[in-house]
Amino acid sequence: MRLLLQATNDGKMSKERMHLDIETDNVDAEVARLERLGAPKSPSLDPDAHPAR
Repeated sequence: MRLLLQATNDGKMSKERMHLDIETDNVDAEVARLERLGAPKSPSLDPDAHPAR
C-alpha cells in the first residue's frame, strides 16, 4: 500500500481537512484487510475510481 499526500493552493474555507489517496496493487485484498481492522466500507461515488477491479 502507498499513501500519497499532495499540497494544494486552496484557501482555508472551514475546518482543517485532509484528503488521503491510497494506492494499492490489489484493491480487493486491501479492502478486506482494512475491514478486518474495523474500517467501514462505503460505496464509491466514482465508478472509475478503482480501475484494477
